[in-house]
Amino acid sequence: ATVRPPAAPAVHVAQLGKSVRLVGGGAAGAHVIVEGCRGARVYVATHCETCLVVGCVDCVVCVGAVGAVLRVVACERVTVAAAAHRVVARNCLGCDLQVFTPSPPLLCGESRACRVGPCGYSYAGMPGDLAAVGLSETPNLWKDPVLVDAAARCG
Repeated sequence: ATVRPPAAPAVHVAQLGKSVRLVGGGAAGAHVIVEGCRGARVYVATHCETCLVVGCVDCVVCVGAVGAVLRVVACERVTVAAAAHRVVARNCLGCDLQVFTPSPPLLCGESRACRVGPCGYSYAGMPGDLAAVGLSETPNLWKDPVLVDAAARCG
C-alpha cells in the first residue's frame, strides 16, 4: 500500500468587499484560495503550498512564497504580488502580476491588457518563507512571460 502524507489544509478567503484581510502563519504550507473578492486587499504573510486567486475584481493580493503554482483565473484589474515556482494567469483582464519566479510566467486563454513585472515587496519573515519553498537561490524569470494559445491547456 502507498502511504501518502496528509493533504495540506486549505485557507479560503471569499467574497470580501472593500476590506483588508491578513492571513498569517497559521496558513503556512496551506492551499490558499482567494475567491470572488471586490475591492479587497489580501495579504498572505507566510509561505503556502499553492495559491488560487479566482473571480476577483479591483483587488490587491500579496503572497509571501508559493511552493508550487500561483494561479490567477478570471480576474479583472487585480494586482498580484508573489514569489512562486510557477505563475499562471488565465482569462484575466487588466491584471498586474508582480512576481519572483524561476519559470516563465504563463498567460493563457483570453488574458488581455495584463502586465508582468518584478516582485517589489518584502516583509520580515520573507527570507525564511522563500527558503521554506526552495526559492531563495533561484533566478527570477518574470521578464520572460509565455503567451499560450487560448485553445491550449495551461497550468
